[in-house]
Amino acid sequence: MVYTVYSPGDDDATHADLWVMNADGSGQRQLDTGSAKGDWAAWSPDGKTIVFQRARTWTDLSIFSVNAAGGGLKRVTRPAPGAPVGQQADTLPDWARDGRVLFLRLSDVYSVNAAGRELTRLTNVGNVGEFALSPDGKSLAIGNNSNGTVEIVPAPGGRPRVTLLKPVSDYVADNPYVAVDWTQDGRVLAMAGSSLKGVDGSRLYVISADGSGLSAVPGVDAAMDPAWRPE
Repeated sequence: MVYTVYSPGDDDATHADLWVMNADGSGQRQLDTGSAKGDWAAWSPDGKTIVFQRARTWTDLSIFSVNAAGGGLKRVTRPAPGAPVGQQADTLPDWARDGRVLFLRLSDVYSVNAAGRELTRLTNVGNVGEFALSPDGKSLAIGNNSNGTVEIVPAPGGRPRVTLLKPVSDYVADNPYVAVDWTQDGRVLAMAGSSLKGVDGSRLYVISADGSGLSAVPGVDAAMDPAWRPE
C-alpha cells in the first residue's frame, strides 16, 4: 500500500510525504520525494514503480516516479512549453496497463511512457476535472467541467462518446467533481462525488458503460472515490 502523510498542523497541505507498507501494517517506509510535497500516488502494473504529483507550489506541479523498494527518484514530466503562468501543473497521475503514465495537463488528459517521452494528448475537451482509463485502454471516463457532465470519451480506437451523468449538479450539490472507477471487464462503472468543500460526498452510483441502468446503491449517502476490488 502507498499513502500520503501530511505534516501535523499543516492546514494548507503544503507539505506531504509518501509512505509504503504491507497490507498488515508492517514494513512502513518513507519514500524519497525530494524537497517538495508528494501526493496522489499510483502503482505501476508490475508493482515496482510509483508515480506521484510533486509540488513546489500550488501552480508548479510535475509528475515524478520512485522505486517502490526505495530510491530512484526521477522526473517524468516538465511544464508544457508556453503554458500560462499559474497553469504549469501536471496532476493526477495514473497508469495504463501497457505501462504508460496518464495525467492532467491544461485540463486535458495526456500520456507519456515511463521515461517521460512520447507525449500524447488523449482528450480535446479543455476542461477535464478527473478521469479514469478503461481496462482495455480505449476509453476514458471524464468529468467534463465544460458542460457539467460525466462522460465516456474515446481514446484511440475507443467506443463512441456516452453521457453518464447530466447535469452532475442533479446528483452532487455545490459545483462538484465526480470520481469514477471501472470494473475489470470494463462493463460497469462506479461513481461518487464530493463538493468543493471536500466533506459532503454523494450517493454511490453504478452504471453500465453504455450509459444504461443508472442506480444508486441503497444506504450509501456520503460516498467518495470509489474503487472496485480486483477479481
